[in-house]
Amino acid sequence: MDFSDENILKESLRSGNHQALAFLMDSYHQQLCSYAYTLYMDYELSKDVVQNVFIKLWEKRDQTNTTNSLRSFLYRSVYNGLVDHWRQNKRILTLELKHLEALTQMIENESEEELWAQIKLVNQEIQNLPPKCKETFLLSKKEGLTMIEIAEFMNVSKRTVESQMNKAFRILREKLSDKIKAVLFILICLFFPDIKNHKGYS
Repeated sequence: MDFSDENILKESLRSGNHQALAFLMDSYHQQLCSYAYTLYMDYELSKDVVQNVFIKLWEKRDQTNTTNSLRSFLYRSVYNGLVDHWRQNKRILTLELKHLEALTQMIENESEEELWAQIKLVNQEIQNLPPKCKETFLLSKKEGLTMIEIAEFMNVSKRTVESQMNKAFRILREKLSDKIKAVLFILICLFFPDIKNHKGYS
């Protein structure tokens, strides 16, 4: 059966064909985990969110006929799963939701190859940051710590944390293409809203 034909894939899902679900997971599981990881920098949470998306898709497979694009539906479901997690942990505001929505729409419009290449490049450049920049960046993005909390954890001043963040953003802007810089800018607005007000940002 040609599951690459989305109409056939949807009909097979509705009829309870486990091979159709397996095809969908083989096609998108890794990309969805990478997408979630790019937004949250938590690998275990990313896997859990994606797993729940496929479970809910299977439970509501009779509703797939209302979905224009299964790919967009999967990415949107991962986005919603992360937003639910943020809300439960009181880590997201209305303004942040707007930034995250913009990022999700941008990613949904990319091809699989473009998306994977961008995610891989962004993560690679984050890993290549100088040690202190990388540690500061990940403490904020992955652990959700504030500037003051990072300063206390690292036993440095808040000014030092700001300096390391600015250095990290400067390096990433220099390394990434204009297209990926747009994604990076949204991430900066989402996860580090106060850094834009610091004189070293521009």
